[in-house]
Amino acid sequence: MRACSSLFALLAAFSLGIAACGTNDDPPAIDSQSVALAAKTNLSDVIGRLVAAAGFLGDSDLLEGLLPDFGMDCSKPPPPRHGGFGGGDGDDWADDEWEDDCDGFDLDVSAEELGEWLSQRVFVDGNLESSSGGVLVYRLRSSITCDRDDESCRDLLDRVAIRLRVSSPVAGDLLIGLKIEGHQPLTFQLLREELSVEVDLAALQASLRALDGVSPRPMPTPGGQGFPLLDDDDEGGIVSMSGKVALSVISLAQDRFELRFSVLESVDLVTGGPEGVSLEVARAAPAFTAIVDGASRSVSLEASLGAADFAGPAWALDFRDVAIDCYDDDPDCLEETEELEGRIALHLGGLRGTTTLQVGPGADVLQLLGFGLGDTTSSVTLDGAPLVSLDLNANHGRQVDLTIARDRNGFTTLQATPALEIELGLQFSNLVNQAAVDPWLLDEHLVFRLDGAPSPKIRFRDGYIEGHGGSSPDGEDFEEVVVEVPASLEVLAGKLTLESNALPSIEVAAGMCLLGFDEEPMIEEDDASDPFGSTEHPFDGLHAGACE
Repeated sequence: MRACSSLFALLAAFSLGIAACGTNDDPPAIDSQSVALAAKTNLSDVIGRLVAAAGFLGDSDLLEGLLPDFGMDCSKPPPPRHGGFGGGDGDDWADDEWEDDCDGFDLDVSAEELGEWLSQRVFVDGNLESSSGGVLVYRLRSSITCDRDDESCRDLLDRVAIRLRVSSPVAGDLLIGLKIEGHQPLTFQLLREELSVEVDLAALQASLRALDGVSPRPMPTPGGQGFPLLDDDDEGGIVSMSGKVALSVISLAQDRFELRFSVLESVDLVTGGPEGVSLEVARAAPAFTAIVDGASRSVSLEASLGAADFAGPAWALDFRDVAIDCYDDDPDCLEETEELEGRIALHLGGLRGTTTLQVGPGADVLQLLGFGLGDTTSSVTLDGAPLVSLDLNANHGRQVDLTIARDRNGFTTLQATPALEIELGLQFSNLVNQAAVDPWLLDEHLVFRLDGAPSPKIRFRDGYIEGHGGSSPDGEDFEEVVVEVPASLEVLAGKLTLESNALPSIEVAAGMCLLGFDEEPMIEEDDASDPFGSTEHPFDGLHAGACE
């Protein structure tokens, strides 16, 4: 592991949690040997058990492709994929598929490597600057911390005073303050049952200013590219940054963990330059709390995030896949600019509710209780003009209870209480002077409404194709028979309504199905005349009918 890369991996890997720690009137005596051992042991033990506890998430069909493969054995291919409807045999994984998955970030191995680096390159007597009253102060020295051929690491530590203030309130637990030129932006805890970090953004800004003051070039990053630290309005650096955030991983039992993220003080960040960005996040302590239980194969997440606002250059949220070049014989073509112009503003009303995922042998069950997107409409605007608006259950207290279950045969059921109503407004008419926009996107209001019963319920079935054919025992070939089963959505209780400005409303009563998911799109996905990848209206081709 290269030492300078490890130095900044230290800052990232320590961002695994924060929790208050009790004090002891008579703290235990510590030295470099005990600090190194505690750091190495606590990191590898807590992270290793967390990865093992979360291993069941790799078996979830609902989360397939969304999470890393915790605990995946890279020495051999995984079992075949789940079969389609009817329980047919699944396909084997191609060698490059599962090998690519295994090439990703391995959290437990990285934690073990970090622990080794801390014990051998950081918490050693050669870096020890002072020892008094149960507190050790380490000054990171290039000759000890950096590899001999890592010039960027050696240059940084020769110019910048980076210190770690270490104490041990309880034997085996470490409280660590990271100081950069006298500022303390990060406070870590490496405890036997908890890993944590608290980030003081104002102190972090002061640290970046200090680094900029002593550094003639950008601070190096693990990737080697560097990043600007200037707070000059014309340079695009940080103008102001304030607030405190915290993250923690807490071991509740051998295979049960709590992960907690908090906005301890409201966050306000502004960068300079003509294309600067701003971010505001309201205080929420905690904002998110997750419980991972390996024994019961379940994970729960409680969200109580307040409103959040982001503003920045429009190109930051550019949704286009390709640019359009116009030809002389096409007077109606609008040539694309290289990037969208103007200022984009994104408002999230909030995120709240409790989510529980149970991964079972026959099905996954996901429950969302009191789920909502805050008390206001979430929106995206361009120079103050509306582009997108989103509301969830605006007519039902802005929250909903949902139960989503997916079995191994490709069926997914969704039940809502008291109803599920999603409203999506699109006003891309405010983009026509910069981008080619399909007509239905100019002024559209889409509604997905599931109601008509105390707890309306729908069931979605994946579409699939089955083929039968091959050779008989005597070697005679016989014709292959292909059966195509289209995707469908069946209303089991209540009624489903789809509303749109561009198309007639669709209403599906209980016992009927919503069909037409497999209709061909109007424009192929690789059509260069379409900046969105596909201009197909999401309701185009859908219709109510008898279930097949």
